[in-house]
Amino acid sequence: MAFTTSSQSILIAGCSVRAAAWSARQAGISVIAADQFGDVDLLRHAERWLSLSADYHELPDYLVDAEIEGWIYTGGIENHPRLIASCAEQSRLFGVGSDAVYKLRDPYLFRDIILTCGGRMPIMRPVTDLIPAGDWLVKPYHSGGGVRVQHAGEATGSVEGCYWQRRVPGVPYSISFTALGNEAYLLGAVRQFIATSPEIQVARSIRRKHPFLFCGGVTAKLEELGDSEELRQFLGRVVEAIGLVGWCGMDVIKTASGQFEVLEINPRYTATMELLERQQQRSFYPLHLDACRGTPLDQTLEAPPMQERPGISVAKQILYTPTDLPIPTDGVGTLLGGRFVDDETSDILLADQPQPGSLLPAGSPICTLIAHGTTEDEALRTLRYHAGRLAIVLDQEKWSEYHRDL
Repeated sequence: MAFTTSSQSILIAGCSVRAAAWSARQAGISVIAADQFGDVDLLRHAERWLSLSADYHELPDYLVDAEIEGWIYTGGIENHPRLIASCAEQSRLFGVGSDAVYKLRDPYLFRDIILTCGGRMPIMRPVTDLIPAGDWLVKPYHSGGGVRVQHAGEATGSVEGCYWQRRVPGVPYSISFTALGNEAYLLGAVRQFIATSPEIQVARSIRRKHPFLFCGGVTAKLEELGDSEELRQFLGRVVEAIGLVGWCGMDVIKTASGQFEVLEINPRYTATMELLERQQQRSFYPLHLDACRGTPLDQTLEAPPMQERPGISVAKQILYTPTDLPIPTDGVGTLLGGRFVDDETSDILLADQPQPGSLLPAGSPICTLIAHGTTEDEALRTLRYHAGRLAIVLDQEKWSEYHRDL
């Protein structure tokens, strides 16, 4: 049966749901958005916005009160599997259930599954007073976006609730796929940017404090990560072992040997999926919802085969502020030197726009730049140019590194 939209809305909940709400709008799906930001452009994509706290405690009440077909979660909520289980009893969950999330959030169990399925994953150790010999990271059991990941020898503050993971040098990628039964349908790959990635400029204080902070990415070819059929078969085994359903993203490190090691699987719409959707000019919602309904994916209107647009590269960068930053009353676009057109055909888009007149604490995301280009270099030049305009407008020494390579 082909995908059809419902007359009822779907509630999307998470730390930030702008991208997922945008994707739903492209598929003709009406959404109620619940997140921690309430950005200007999110309000354009959703029929209603609901505020969530950092612990998401309001979500169960929202699900009881809302007249919806079901709900979807995005980043942050996978750290709360008990909340997922509770909410799934109140309203239909279109996504990965709590039992599978528990497997994903236990790094030792997850590593055993990856190895059993034929994959590779970095060695881990419980945190002790002594840092293991060699190059290690300290990673929290519950986190997101690389915010609290640090080099073990440079870790500050308490390491309670963390574990050691051997650092694997290489390039980070995210692989998007849709899961159903024992199958994984590949959607595409994105090369990720972290605060220390050479492709982008990030304020020096942010790089030092959060070297592994997620800052965006650029569309890539699946072939960069090896044979696509072998990857699909490996993911199929993982999907069956964990019980995944719907859209998911697997973060990996591509090593100098050309092989990749798995870092984690995010059981949700990820921050890099919108780049693939923009490149392929389609929403992934039909595939996701049909998978969650148990409909064979080859029977949907949005067929699984890749639809990459040749010669089109899409990149995004999340800009973070190193200091407390007041947003002008005429909007964040002023900080980047002018007006941005809300036009999907533009070579640069301004997303995740904070409310005018708000005050952003140091370390907060300011906004997201999304660039399109005929080549990767063109898209990245566009990102660097507009990030550089932010430095020019603010005229702060702390932003001087944004001027590099403009």
